[in-house]
Order: sequence, then structure tokens, then C-alpha cells
Amino acid sequence: MSFSDFKVNIYVIHLFLKVLTTISDIFKLVNLIVVSDDFMNVWYW
Repeated sequence: MSFSDFKVNIYVIHLFLKVLTTISDIFKLVNLIVVSDDFMNVWYW
């Protein structure tokens, strides 16, 4: 395994982690929206 392969691997891993964190952030946002929506429904009742 050459050094350039190693660099590519690190880059791919870095990208993958970035995508993962972005997805988890989106899920957190969706959760917040859903939870606050339920909260509003509770108040309306």
C-alpha cells in the first residue's frame, strides 16, 4: 500500500464522517420539529 493510497483512504474516511455527522444533525432537527409539534398539540388539547 503506497502513501498516496493512504492519503485517499484518510480523505474518504473524513468525508464519510462528515456525511454521518450531517445526517445525525438533520435527524436531530427533525426530532426537534416533531417533538415541538407534539408539544403544541398537547397545548391545543
